[in-house]
Amino acid sequence: MVHARQLLREAHARTVPLIDFERDFLALFSEMPSDVPLLEAKALDDLFWAVENYVEEPSIRDPGDLDEVDLREAIGKALRAIDRK
Repeated sequence: MVHARQLLREAHARTVPLIDFERDFLALFSEMPSDVPLLEAKALDDLFWAVENYVEEPSIRDPGDLDEVDLREAIGKALRAIDRK
């Protein structure tokens, strides 16, 4: 969980490009342990779907796709949720 929290903080602070965040978050998410507390797991699951709906290239975005602003908002929301504990 420490790695995920650090990655979210870096993305939220804009010190890591979203394309790198996307790759790294999906790798971490695929290895998420089963004993993650429910609220944190829910926040990370919600962020997973935001990442899945993120399309970097504006010219190929569909109406339901997320842009940079949307993804950064989702990152902030997930970070607030996992930092509550």
